[in-house]
Amino acid sequence: GLGMFLYKGASSVAQYFAGYLVEQSLSVDNLFVFNLVFSYFRTPPLAQDKALAWGILGAAIMRAIFILLGAALLARFEWLLGIFALILVYSAIKLLFEEEDDDSGDLSDNWAVRLCRRLIPVTDRYEGDRFISAERSPEGRARFTPLVLVVAVIEISDVVFAVDSIPAVFGVTQDPFLVYTSNIFAILSLRALYAFVNQAVASARFLQPAVALVLFFIGCKMILGLANVLHVGVSVSLAVVAGILGTGVALSVAFPAPPEEVAELNRAPPPSSSGHSPSGFAGGGTASNGPRVGAELAGSDVEMAMKKTHDSSPHGRLPTLAEGRNEGSSNNL
Repeated sequence: GLGMFLYKGASSVAQYFAGYLVEQSLSVDNLFVFNLVFSYFRTPPLAQDKALAWGILGAAIMRAIFILLGAALLARFEWLLGIFALILVYSAIKLLFEEEDDDSGDLSDNWAVRLCRRLIPVTDRYEGDRFISAERSPEGRARFTPLVLVVAVIEISDVVFAVDSIPAVFGVTQDPFLVYTSNIFAILSLRALYAFVNQAVASARFLQPAVALVLFFIGCKMILGLANVLHVGVSVSLAVVAGILGTGVALSVAFPAPPEEVAELNRAPPPSSSGHSPSGFAGGGTASNGPRVGAELAGSDVEMAMKKTHDSSPHGRLPTLAEGRNEGSSNNL
């Protein structure tokens, strides 16, 4: 904030913080996706740290491209703000009224995972935090560890999440520098505190409707501004966004979620009962999970299946197809 004041002036500070709050609230559900991906691929803690670091770098590059492209398009076609506004209003309504799906944890049929599996030759074991495996293919070619697959899925999910987060920040300010810096610093702060924030957000039962209201407010603000009906100032936008999010957090503290509900959210999801191998997937389904609609990286969450998987598979190794078939047969019994 101080650096923004010295570099851009006082008027830019309110725009920066408004964009920062919006992006941070919309980036929270990235943490749920990271948790799902790490659990599904059984990523060791050391490898998780490296995946998050590369995820931040990838997000910085991809969002710079999207923001510069968006700013160029808006400068040429101002009516695109109306499209952005409709995206935000639609996302808000869908998020506010969607029903929770009990399926959470099976990524086997997710398009991003399937695409990465098809394109990236991986082994079935992690080797510390290495990307390139010491193993070679029968043809003598290099193979990658599952960590490459984890990073690729995280990057693709971040691109999907940017579809409504970047338009939301453009609804607060159209200065590309402010949009980019608020995006990156919000992502950095959340991912640096991944473990803590992921645990805390699981208990914030009123955060999802609060985020939906923020999206709805920004979308309506953009529509009214384009129609020259009402122009909401940046200071008012910052106060409204902060007030909505603060109220959501306060209500979550005053009326916490039942312990069993929090435990269900924090439970590590098991792999698909139909099994998966390094070269492909079988079975499974997708659904959305977390406080916002977006990357749809979810499936079922069954505690007994998880226990069986941990008992039968060595730590740090992806389950083989044979193990998946055996597990599926035992579940059917």
